[in-house]
Amino acid sequence: MYKLFSILIAASFGLCIFSTGVIAQLSDHNWKFLKPGDYHSDEAPHNPGNNWLALIFINGDWYLKPVKVEVERIEDVVVDQNGEKTGIRIKSKYDKAIGYFRSAELKQLRPGLVKASNQNFLEKSFYLEEKTLPLKIKFNNTEYSLTFKDNRVFLTKGSISTEISFLGDHNPDTPDDLKGHHTRLLWAGDLDRDGFLDLIIENEAYNTSERCVFLSSIAKSNALLGHFSCHKSVGC
Repeated sequence: MYKLFSILIAASFGLCIFSTGVIAQLSDHNWKFLKPGDYHSDEAPHNPGNNWLALIFINGDWYLKPVKVEVERIEDVVVDQNGEKTGIRIKSKYDKAIGYFRSAELKQLRPGLVKASNQNFLEKSFYLEEKTLPLKIKFNNTEYSLTFKDNRVFLTKGSISTEISFLGDHNPDTPDDLKGHHTRLLWAGDLDRDGFLDLIIENEAYNTSERCVFLSSIAKSNALLGHFSCHKSVGC
């Protein structure tokens, strides 16, 4: 297992405990999905390589655009000392992209226009919780709904439901586990161009966030979606 260590930082606002190594290390060529932003050293590839597509909104439509994903070394304010720069900033010319997809991982992911649902993802946050669900999504003349049951979120179509809310090994089975735990819909549409709904969601818990992609073309039997990839980050 990747080396674990903890750093206890005292500051005027209190104490912050950071533990790195909780995210399984991936070799750089194994990353399938990235979100723009700043990360600890073990939370993002050091050399992302080629064949990336950015999901970006341009002039009223959504596109997968070929892009070079770049890495900038930055100071990690939690662990760096004496001018060190172990932090990683994932960026590109499309820094407002919802995420970057490695196209070589799935042949259905290719450049061009992608169809999105009619939700306004740029101006509204769709928090998925008991008081906001069910949320109806009509796509390609098919009605889907996001539903809430037993503190989990599901995509439902007819009698078929597939869970989409999970946060790595986070298992919200007790009231304490659920504190600060939210699921948010970031995007819905057809990324893999098979005519069925795909989703990008963000799971957030205390000090942790995880952006996840679910695609219909990799769903198992009797499921609406399959899990493509997540990009997880830990705060301090």
